[in-house]
Amino acid sequence: MNFSNLLRRLLGRGRRRHFFVTPYVRQLKKMFEKHPLVMNAVTYGTLCTGAELSQQTLKYYYSASTTGKSSTIAHVVSSKEKRYDFSAVKRLALWGTLVVPPIYVNWYKFLEKRFPPCSYTGVITNSQILKKTLLDQFLFTPPVLVLFFGIMGYLEYRNWQQATDEVKVKFPPVYLADCAFWIPVQAVNFAYVPATLRVLYVGVMSFIWLNFLCFARDFKKSDNATAS
Repeated sequence: MNFSNLLRRLLGRGRRRHFFVTPYVRQLKKMFEKHPLVMNAVTYGTLCTGAELSQQTLKYYYSASTTGKSSTIAHVVSSKEKRYDFSAVKRLALWGTLVVPPIYVNWYKFLEKRFPPCSYTGVITNSQILKKTLLDQFLFTPPVLVLFFGIMGYLEYRNWQQATDEVKVKFPPVYLADCAFWIPVQAVNFAYVPATLRVLYVGVMSFIWLNFLCFARDFKKSDNATAS
């Protein structure tokens, strides 16, 4: 067997796994490389939709447990009392599928071209990681958050003034929490995640982040209700 054939086998030709990487993982990576926008739209949209559904289910589960109702997950899912807010699900699906994937894909392409890894070793320096993280958090994130609250607010209220008020009220505290969560997440992203999988990685982290925001918002509402 010559060197080229050996290299092809090691990189994943055939059906057996090589270096603990299954053919399915290799195929998924190829699909992300060949169709980055479509694949990221599908995965990020699915994750955003799933996050909205999960946070509504968990919110009802928490509410049921605090009011003494049956609080098993099976009961929550099958209960006739539970009604999902599918208008909110549609809004998150729209955001995750059509709005934000093109923005993320082109932004990460720009960062990858602006701060490429070493052409010989493929290693990215700590200085480059720091620059990417700071640019992402302080240049890219604020307008994306404003866009998110603006679009979600308008789709919910159908009124630009209420959408603007939503941005003014929610942006400052959310951005502070965003910095605490996303700076270390994006540092890992730029240091270890392949460029073709970064939107998928951000989508998975966003799944956690969206659920966290829901619980933070609910606790704040509960505190206000108690105070009044």
